[in-house]
Amino acid sequence: MKVRVGAIVTKDDAVLLAKHRRRGLSYWVIPGGQVKEPETVPDALVREIYEESGMVVEPGSLLYVFETIDPRYGGIHTVELLFRADVATDVVAEQRRVQFGEHLDRCVFVPVSELRNLELYPEIAELLEQIAVGQALSHCSYLGNLWSETKE
Repeated sequence: MKVRVGAIVTKDDAVLLAKHRRRGLSYWVIPGGQVKEPETVPDALVREIYEESGMVVEPGSLLYVFETIDPRYGGIHTVELLFRADVATDVVAEQRRVQFGEHLDRCVFVPVSELRNLELYPEIAELLEQIAVGQALSHCSYLGNLWSETKE
């Protein structure tokens, strides 16, 4: 099982998203990545957001937990922890990388009004809209298995 972290970062009426290309698909994701040994979850979050966006963030509260269980490739099981994060440095640098057949094209703030028009994985545009306008939950919520064959 893999553990991943993601940061929900908002600025004005926009949410930070990363554009990925993988296995012939192109879609948007919440920036983040895998926790590496022996780092802590908050350290992984700060590292991943910096690697993908060039921004330094301050981890906030844990908002959502979900998992993906991919029946292909031997049932890869990933647990994802989505945190609220605040911007410590206000610079988003375009980071292009190719790693393991995955392409990170760019990390940008996307206006809330455009979220439902994007190919977003997982499909949580409504949750992101609520967070961006200050309607986030006061407690962590488990979202279940959000695996999708069309995006994974």
